[in-house]
Amino acid sequence: MQITEKVIELEPLAVRRGTAAKMLDCSPTTIHKLMKAGKLRTVKVGADDRILIDSIRALVASA
Repeated sequence: MQITEKVIELEPLAVRRGTAAKMLDCSPTTIHKLMKAGKLRTVKVGADDRILIDSIRALVASA
């Protein structure tokens, strides 16, 4: 009997400010400004904010 493993790759639903900055090729300060302006939606994870991937996509699509 052969056992095979199925590997499932999960795409993150939300990322940290630094990761979002890398994705958009901008500074974390710019990400913070976009968050404050309501252009990037966040969710609280513990004590930290995470930027929702869907809001990053929406920002790029609206450009």
